[in-house]
Amino acid sequence: MALIRAMNSAISGIRAQQVRIDAIGNNLANVNTTGFKSSTVDFASLLSQTLGFGAAPSGNLGGKDPSQVGLGVQVTGSRTNFLQGNFVATGVNTDLSIDGDGFFILTDGSGQELYTRDGTFGLNASNLLIDPSTGFKVQGLLADLSTFTITPSAALSDITIPLGSLTIANATSKFSIDGNFNGGGPIASNGNVLQSAVPLIDVTAATPATLATLLTDLGRLDAGGPVDFTLATGDVLEFQADKGGRSLGVRRFEISAGPPAAGIDDTGTTLQDLLDFIEGALGINTSLSSGTWGASLSTGFVGALDTVTATGATLTGSFVTAGVRPGDYIRFTGGTGAGHTAQIDTIAEAAGVTTITFVSPLDSTLALPVVGDSFEFNERSRVAVGVVAGTEDGTLSDAGPTPDRRIDEGSTAGTMRIAANAGLLNAIDNVILSSAGNRLLLFNETATATGETALTHVTVYDSLGQPHDVAITYMIESKRSPTTPDAVGTRLRWFAESGDQVQTGVFGTPVGTGTIDFDATGKFVSENPGTAIDISLVVSGVLTALAADADHAKMTALAAPTSTLFTSDNDGFAEGTLSDFSVGSDGVVTGIFTNGQTRSIAQVMLARFANNEGLLSVGQNYWQVGANAGTRQIVTPGQASAGTVRGGFLEESNVDIAREFTDLIVAQRAFQANTRTITVANELLQDLVNII
Repeated sequence: MALIRAMNSAISGIRAQQVRIDAIGNNLANVNTTGFKSSTVDFASLLSQTLGFGAAPSGNLGGKDPSQVGLGVQVTGSRTNFLQGNFVATGVNTDLSIDGDGFFILTDGSGQELYTRDGTFGLNASNLLIDPSTGFKVQGLLADLSTFTITPSAALSDITIPLGSLTIANATSKFSIDGNFNGGGPIASNGNVLQSAVPLIDVTAATPATLATLLTDLGRLDAGGPVDFTLATGDVLEFQADKGGRSLGVRRFEISAGPPAAGIDDTGTTLQDLLDFIEGALGINTSLSSGTWGASLSTGFVGALDTVTATGATLTGSFVTAGVRPGDYIRFTGGTGAGHTAQIDTIAEAAGVTTITFVSPLDSTLALPVVGDSFEFNERSRVAVGVVAGTEDGTLSDAGPTPDRRIDEGSTAGTMRIAANAGLLNAIDNVILSSAGNRLLLFNETATATGETALTHVTVYDSLGQPHDVAITYMIESKRSPTTPDAVGTRLRWFAESGDQVQTGVFGTPVGTGTIDFDATGKFVSENPGTAIDISLVVSGVLTALAADADHAKMTALAAPTSTLFTSDNDGFAEGTLSDFSVGSDGVVTGIFTNGQTRSIAQVMLARFANNEGLLSVGQNYWQVGANAGTRQIVTPGQASAGTVRGGFLEESNVDIAREFTDLIVAQRAFQANTRTITVANELLQDLVNII
């Protein structure tokens, strides 16, 4: 009967509003649930009873509409509102949120994937990024921890952030020197020279000491007579000096034929071994190709009869008498050929004309010297001992019975001579050579250093991350004025030294040298060589030598009161441990190390679906793929329409309390209205019964 039909319709309405109130209650219950998405309920009519089907217009009639009575309402479904929630800053680096579309990906213990907008994550005891409430693991891409690169095509894996256990170090392969060198200063035309106050002697033979003199037979010839140093095998000599006003520290030399023990820098048994050690301790660069010179020996001008070629020269004058020897340098200092430097290989005199050949030919990029150009001869930089004139073999080569690199005919036989590299900051003084606290020799300065110089220190790192100090001294080698205008400018030479330099069988601190050319406006033009610093660190446990390129392209050579040089762009660094991290908008986890370095550790990836409303909620703020969600897509945050990641933020629930309360009132009234329908139908039925 009709009243029963009304009651059934009202009952369907009560049931429908009950579902709506359930949804609203669930929304309000989750108003503070991180990443929660509110839902709404959709209604539709249930059935309709047709009382009349109606008729189409005909004749003079306009037609009749169908006559139907509804039989109630039904719940057709619920919809989830995936609109963005507000963000709240937590300051916790493991808290993540998504600004835009997408879901975090997690796996349970069985490997099943789950998806969530709740980024309340943390690290477990194994440094895995997890959801602490469930233990499920966050998925993403891991970086190769040897190169710290992330492969986008790699398979998803558990994200590990190894705080406190991951350490890194990197050997220096390149560094830059920035700043300005005072290009207006004078050329470094002279290095200082020190000579022992008295000659060394062989006390056994009672003759001036030679390179072959055993250290156990070494002494000195004082005014009162010979003094035996009384050195014995196993004794340790200590050497110290200042260079350019800075202390070079104490170096130790043991009289022994064996390899150096701990705390010993070098060993040897002869005077030549000791001279090699002293030269290395002083950092004097003696490279045949570097153009390293000391004190000036003689000067002159190119005359009408003189010829200069790329391989040799013929010069008028008794330069041999002036002390010029193989290994010394000729430097053209003025005129067209200014800037040319070459080392002497052989030198001979005949009829007042000196003929020389060069080890290093004249610079082919510069114009050759012409008549009137000035030149000077400079002795090579070295530590040597004086010998009787004529005992040299006449060539620069160290091969043969008399290695002439360590002997000097210009000094008194047996006198130790220290010829420093040119430039003020290469000047050597306060030299002390001692044994058991007793000073063995005193030195006098016979020539002073001249020329503009500058010093800077660079810290380079080996493959173990150990730091090594390198002192680099710069000097003006030449101010060139060739006929080619583009080549006009200044040439600097630099010398690199490191106290950590160790080579098997050879001790010495020089680790590199090179030149830098600037144009007439003080701008960088070129440098040579490219690979500059080479430190042998075999005894330090480093597998390979430390080779680093010094880049001077940012330097200038403008006139200034002082030079200001500093290091930049050093790609090496000391050992550092992963101590903290941050997550970027692209999901990349950037590790922060104790040495200030940052590296990519991992990347949080997101999942996207064509229809988010097709996902199935499984509780714990998780979703699973539903039949109508579409295919899961793994995307990089910020790409392919996916949202970006915010580290240190959480997404709040998107429940709108005001709207939910309004909907709750409407649902309440609808529920009450349906109950009224039942009440009215019931009263009418009662009246009908009462008629009987």
